[in-house]
Amino acid sequence: MAGDSAVLIHLILVPLVLLLAINIAKPNLGQLGVLILLVVTWWPLQLYIPSNMQEVVHMSAAILVAALFYRYMTDPKIKTRYAVYIGLLLLFLIPLRFIWGFLVFPLILFYPIKKDWKTWLMAFVGTGLVLLAGAAFVRIFYSYYPWYSNELLDLLLNSPLQGIREMIRHFTASIGQLFSLNQGLPLVILVRYQIIGLLIAVVAWLVLIVRSKTGISWDRAREPLFHAISLVSVLAFVLFFYDVLDTRDYRMFISPLLLSCILLILLGRLKFVYPIIALNVVFVFSFLSYYPVYRYPNFHVDPQLLSEVHRTINPYLQFDSVANRWCNTISISKYGDVQAIGYPLTAIQSGFGITTILDWKELSGQPLKAKYVLMDPVSLMPDFGKLANRFDLLEINQTPLGTLYINPHADCE
Repeated sequence: MAGDSAVLIHLILVPLVLLLAINIAKPNLGQLGVLILLVVTWWPLQLYIPSNMQEVVHMSAAILVAALFYRYMTDPKIKTRYAVYIGLLLLFLIPLRFIWGFLVFPLILFYPIKKDWKTWLMAFVGTGLVLLAGAAFVRIFYSYYPWYSNELLDLLLNSPLQGIREMIRHFTASIGQLFSLNQGLPLVILVRYQIIGLLIAVVAWLVLIVRSKTGISWDRAREPLFHAISLVSVLAFVLFFYDVLDTRDYRMFISPLLLSCILLILLGRLKFVYPIIALNVVFVFSFLSYYPVYRYPNFHVDPQLLSEVHRTINPYLQFDSVANRWCNTISISKYGDVQAIGYPLTAIQSGFGITTILDWKELSGQPLKAKYVLMDPVSLMPDFGKLANRFDLLEINQTPLGTLYINPHADCE
């Protein structure tokens, strides 16, 4: 279940950040109305507030960063102060999510009044160093997660040519999934097309400025340039190093897209945001139909499910107070834990521990230590049968949470 404390923090954080952003940017009445309408119809925010996921922190940060960049770009007298504020906030955010590092580029690029090749070089070098530090942090502290980016980095380090080929293959597949109308839920597809549409709009805006008869004006070009840098960077990262799958890309897109929308509102570019709000309103029924399915289990316990878990699992477990702890442990599959790692597992008799296997491939050549294994056949397809055979697992019973096995190779009597 989602922790009550996380939900409470989200309910306090969002209005608090909104008030702070409004105080910083001081939008007029019209801008304020559009801003409120955007936030109210920003379905990702409504979906993740009643959860313990970090998405609300990132969307709240997007609201605050937009307000800070607005002052940074429009008030040269206090530019240094707001550069420090943005820099400190990014230092906090980058370890939480790597893509925040891309905003270092406009932060450096927009600081000097005079723009020349040295400014661009400093922006590239500064951003590169920050991204390398961020990548090293993620590599050290998150290397045990079976993310595609970790697998690709291993491949690039061991065989650069093979790694590049894999990047191209992954990019090609991701492009097809990004534009597919059958790849994901309607709300997920909506965000994908919103970020693509906004990117096309700001690039067209930038091209018009470059081709203007009056010549290129930095004051006019920096606004579309900010959005182009931010949106292109996150899109490229997802397409090359992440996944266009389920809600994985969705969670990467929602904060940069929200940041751009709010900054556009504060700078008075409302015509870019109206279509996004209109589409959000059109998809209100998708939100209303998806919300109960996605969030209902977080706050409502199904007594019948608990009873079934108790009936189908507990009679087959033998607690041994003398044996090693692995004999009183159940290993569960990674993707099945969306359902299984919540309240249903509380029906299992006391004394048993639960471990989650993040990546079954990493167990190749290593022993499976837990005496009991609970695998969800749907989430582990098509490797489900192969995995059971590889570890010589003996099926005990079918349960609401998957198939329960006993591991004959566990160090138990």
